[in-house]
Amino acid sequence: EQEEYERENIDWTKVEFEDNQVCLDLIEKRPMGILSLLDEQCNFPKATDLTFAQKMATELKDNPRYTRDKMDENVFHVNHFAGNVNYDTAGFLEKNRDTI
Repeated sequence: EQEEYERENIDWTKVEFEDNQVCLDLIEKRPMGILSLLDEQCNFPKATDLTFAQKMATELKDNPRYTRDKMDENVFHVNHFAGNVNYDTAGFLEKNRDTI
């Protein structure tokens, strides 16, 4: 759309887009993205939301877009293009196991 604005001489501020691939890989990459780790944990009957959070903390600690909360083990942060977003793992395994 930005090229169209330029062609039509529309007064606007150009938006610079950041490459978000590192963040996408953090979430989607196999075998060590958040979603694949969640699927893996769902295969273990004794896995809990806490073991999922601990697995992420171990496997994703070197990813610059991931941080573990210092106060709550179940909380992690993803630094998206728009800023830091907090997630609480409570209910993640149950929701992921739901086949509906």
